[in-house]
Amino acid sequence: MKTIRLAKYNVATIRYTAGLITGTALITCVLCSWAVPLPYYDGFEYAEGRLNDVGAPNWQAGSTGWELMVTNVAALEAPEGFPHAVGKGVRRAPSGTARRSVLAFDPIQAADGNEVYASFLIKILVPPPSTQVIGYLTSTSSSESSPQAGVFLTPDNRIGIGKRASSPGYTLGTNLDSGVHLVVFRYRFQPGNDEVSLWVDPPVSTFW
Repeated sequence: MKTIRLAKYNVATIRYTAGLITGTALITCVLCSWAVPLPYYDGFEYAEGRLNDVGAPNWQAGSTGWELMVTNVAALEAPEGFPHAVGKGVRRAPSGTARRSVLAFDPIQAADGNEVYASFLIKILVPPPSTQVIGYLTSTSSSESSPQAGVFLTPDNRIGIGKRASSPGYTLGTNLDSGVHLVVFRYRFQPGNDEVSLWVDPPVSTFW
């Protein structure tokens, strides 16, 4: 049975904003005792330090390291028209080692029509040398190369999305500029093949 219940973050400079789940990389975990209820918002109002340390018990089950750090330096301002963001941010530093941090949330049952949304703010300081997954929704706390719904960042600063894939099935045609951007993605259960959707910088009028 398919469930969606984890959020996992692997991004450059990230900050959660409005949405059912807010943050940057997402995954789903089976039988996670520390799951948070939905809707969930995290402004990263923790002490500065490694996300898996200062964000525990909500953030854990990932690969610890200095690459994913909670810091005031990474705090981002929400786009015009959206509620003011508070707290700090998460900075991902370049590294030759894969790192992740996992947020488990209450499971979303695999019933047709059920949906789970995740959103985050991102500011790209240095693009990756190759296309990388920066956040995803899935059903395990283990590292995954082909998550159920993955958000990707390309070397030329374009955002893409893929379903059970190690590379994006769709990539935006335009490059992101150096400002702050709002990324929203969704996993929808439906008859046959489930659907993943992506929005970048959607207007505030589309939220309710």
